[in-house]
Amino acid sequence: PQLEVVVVGMAHGAEKLYRDALHQADCKGMPIYCPFYRAAGALLGMNLWPEETVPRLLLCPDWAFCEFLPCPAKEDSRTVLLGELWEGREYSLVLTARPGQYRCQAGEVLRVTGFHRQCPVVEPVRRDSQVLSVRGENIPEERFCQSLCRAVGMWPGARLVDYVCVESALLGASSGASAPHYEVFVELQGLRDLSEAQRYKV
Repeated sequence: PQLEVVVVGMAHGAEKLYRDALHQADCKGMPIYCPFYRAAGALLGMNLWPEETVPRLLLCPDWAFCEFLPCPAKEDSRTVLLGELWEGREYSLVLTARPGQYRCQAGEVLRVTGFHRQCPVVEPVRRDSQVLSVRGENIPEERFCQSLCRAVGMWPGARLVDYVCVESALLGASSGASAPHYEVFVELQGLRDLSEAQRYKV
């Protein structure tokens, strides 16, 4: 009744699917705001621009120690610090978080979209740590999700609600005796009156 904004914990990667579903259904026309940026258990930045549809996040230098590897990484690449980032470039995040002071490559790829005062403003691009790799092909989850959305878009009126992709080895004997492969389970909306042959193709 008096809801003015929807606050979400994350709004990039495969989570964009759920944000879009909210936009098309219950929260039509309402802004969806992701106030914070977290990675590897650390709070790293804030979104100071709630009215923008694509979250831009201001990295806060005191919350964790961040280093960045230029993408694509080369063998002799060295990490750079906040003050050495270039606008328009992509970087992989290397993080040293306060609890425990551990250093790790977070698997997050960020694009620098500008600066607010002297702090970089970034947009999350993808998670390199989330990949499908049944035979070593390393397909990023983001790319798989985009491909699946394009495929669903070929069916008139269809909309992807949710999906799960698993490696056949996880399903055991129920997936058959064929070579390792992926099995994709989808929840679709808007498909009606399909013949048996069309259902099989879906």
